[in-house]
Amino acid sequence: MGETAKFLWLRSDREHLKEFRQYRAWKDNITFAKIDNGTQTSSCLNDILKTFCLTKVQFQVWNETHLLLSIKNTTYDDSGDYGVEQVFAGLENNYKANAVSLKIQGK
Repeated sequence: MGETAKFLWLRSDREHLKEFRQYRAWKDNITFAKIDNGTQTSSCLNDILKTFCLTKVQFQVWNETHLLLSIKNTTYDDSGDYGVEQVFAGLENNYKANAVSLKIQGK
């Protein structure tokens, strides 16, 4: 409660393909942010989690191998399952990484 939660996900080994489009961050299967190919930081998507994304979240390329999702000043409402999806065009299949469950508890 009140802390910053940080999660790391592996970047795609297929990121170099011309079909690679973006990474999407989601909470409870609702996408809230994306990192487009060639960019380092995310933009928020227009859905029910936009305020959450704009005020509490940092989603970015962390280094050559990982993405970082940080959630600032956590509250009970931030509890849930979080994940990242790798998005491709054409015949390449999208890939949804395993979810990470966040459960906020009082101090």
